[in-house]
Amino acid sequence: MTKSEAVWLFLTDLKHRRDTTRRLFEMAKTEPTLVTTYIASLPDNWQHRDDPEVDLLKQLHAVALTAIAERAVSVG
Repeated sequence: MTKSEAVWLFLTDLKHRRDTTRRLFEMAKTEPTLVTTYIASLPDNWQHRDDPEVDLLKQLHAVALTAIAERAVSVG
C-alpha cells in the first residue's frame, strides 16, 4: 500500500466513524429509549470496563436521559 493510499484509507475510515457517531447521537436524541434499553441490557459493571466505547456509551446515555427529561417537561 502506498502512502497516499494509506492516508486515503485512514481519512475514509475517520469520516465513516464521524458519520456513525453523529447518527448515534441523533438517535439518542430522537429515540432515547433505544439507548436506555441497550444500556439496561449491559452488565451492572459496564461503566467500569476498560473499553474505548464506554465513554461513548456514557455520552449517549446522558443525551438520551436529557431527551427523555425534556420530553417529560414539555408534556407535563
